[in-house]
Amino acid sequence: MSWWLEGETGWRRRIDAGGLSLGRRESCEVVLEDPRASTLQTLLLPGPEGLELRSIGRNATSVNGSPVARARLAEGDVIEVPGARFTVRRGRQAAAGWVVHTSVGRFGLSGGAVVLGGGEAVDLQLPGLRGRVAALRVVSASVLLEALAPVEVRGEAVDIGGVEELLPGDEVRVGGQVFTLQAVRGQAAPTVGGTALPVRAEFSFLATGGRLVLAFADGRECAVELSELRARLVALLLKPPGGLEAGELVPDEDLLPRIWPGQPRRGRLDLNTLVHRTRKDLLEAGVNPAPVLVRPRAGGSVALRVARGAVVTVS
Repeated sequence: MSWWLEGETGWRRRIDAGGLSLGRRESCEVVLEDPRASTLQTLLLPGPEGLELRSIGRNATSVNGSPVARARLAEGDVIEVPGARFTVRRGRQAAAGWVVHTSVGRFGLSGGAVVLGGGEAVDLQLPGLRGRVAALRVVSASVLLEALAPVEVRGEAVDIGGVEELLPGDEVRVGGQVFTLQAVRGQAAPTVGGTALPVRAEFSFLATGGRLVLAFADGRECAVELSELRARLVALLLKPPGGLEAGELVPDEDLLPRIWPGQPRRGRLDLNTLVHRTRKDLLEAGVNPAPVLVRPRAGGSVALRVARGAVVTVS
């Protein structure tokens, strides 16, 4: 059974094993606006004996109307801090480098995926949303959005399953909600394509599917296990037909008959789905897929981008 913190306007934030911080500092998971609140006001820490509150700020934190320094919390307990009131619910997120601004509050974002939506199967519940609508994930200092429902980023639709890199100030619309992303003050913000392209790409076919290893200039190395169709796609992009080189856009008409031989009805939508699923594999392996696995919005071609002079092998 997990714990949640519920705001007065209906949002809920899951409290994971790392605890939840409340304060004016933008690295807190729940950012408080009232100037009477301390930069770090309150900590909520789950443990084997339940959920514990620790009051850190100069001004008091109250539980059920009584000021406390430490308290064991239960379902329905009401926490009051300067300028805000929350309810503990039974129903888990670390220091943040990004802040998500919503109509009902600001929420820190750090490593791991934070799923937005409504219901118990999400990490951040927002009013008016149903089910899982989007996942936000920090990868190599960039914030990536995976669309789990129809989403608009910068005014353009993102297909379900699509992955977009977000930049500070980007506006995201989903399920009637609008939110924007900002970097925590004092931290460097990424630029478009801020994640470096791989300097080495090694692909090998396996008995079922394949294995892709990507190495980057900063020393990171990520291995991705791919199912059969995704393995075919990656192999074709790294060793493309028609005299093209790795990193160049490969036309759909060269990819479709090689990925789905003998299936002439396969088309653009099938390839879109395959690209989305391969991007998700890259994302889960710790690779920002936005600048690496590229498909223009109009479709028609796909590329797996590599750095200039990259070493590419396919076996």
